[in-house]
Amino acid sequence: GAGCQVAGWREFPDHHGYSEHDFAEVADLADRVKAEMLVCTQKDLVKVEREQLSGHALWALAIEMQFLAGERALEQALERTGS
Repeated sequence: GAGCQVAGWREFPDHHGYSEHDFAEVADLADRVKAEMLVCTQKDLVKVEREQLSGHALWALAIEMQFLAGERALEQALERTGS
């Protein structure tokens, strides 16, 4: 929807603690695929604590959850537990 093409992909486990080696690996991949920008989740951008890697702009996506079915049943269950 943003009009971008994925040129490369590097996935890290959830709750990953990023190291300088990780940043170098991602920057190397970005250089090899001639990426114009890097994208991560908004949650991970907080941990990365930088605006670019090796001259590549770093952007973040905000991720939201949308229920396609069962939302009301979940709300009722939560109401019963007092959450």
